[in-house]
Amino acid sequence: MKKFEFSIREQITIERALIEKEVEVDERIKHYTERLNTIKDVTEIKEVSELLRHRKEIKKNIKSALKKLL
Repeated sequence: MKKFEFSIREQITIERALIEKEVEVDERIKHYTERLNTIKDVTEIKEVSELLRHRKEIKKNIKSALKKLL
């Protein structure tokens, strides 16, 4: 695994971008969760569940990147 070295300024920029992306992902997770709670169609439930699962995976990856950065 290749290790990257960043200056303090670069670390701050990356951290800020990751946090902003995490907030966006959190909003999508909230949206999909609310939508999932109101859906009656089984096919749509599966589709929204997959979208929700994907967003949760993205959030997990962002958190992992933030931990490694700090």
